[in-house]
Amino acid sequence: MTATPFSRADAERRLGPAAVAAVRALVDAAPPLRGETRMQLQAVFASAPKPVPVPREQLAA
Repeated sequence: MTATPFSRADAERRLGPAAVAAVRALVDAAPPLRGETRMQLQAVFASAPKPVPVPREQLAA
C-alpha cells in the first residue's frame, strides 16, 4: 500500500458537489466540541505515528 498526499480538491471532486454540500451542512449543524473532547482529539492526533516518506520509485510501482 502506498500513501499519496491528501488533496482536499481531489477528494471534493471524487465525492461530488452534492455530497460535499451535505457534509458541510451536517458540520454546520453540529454543536461545538466541549473543551475536554477537543483536548482528547488533539492528544490522539499528537500521539499518532508520523508518516514515513515513500521513495518516489516505490510510488510508481
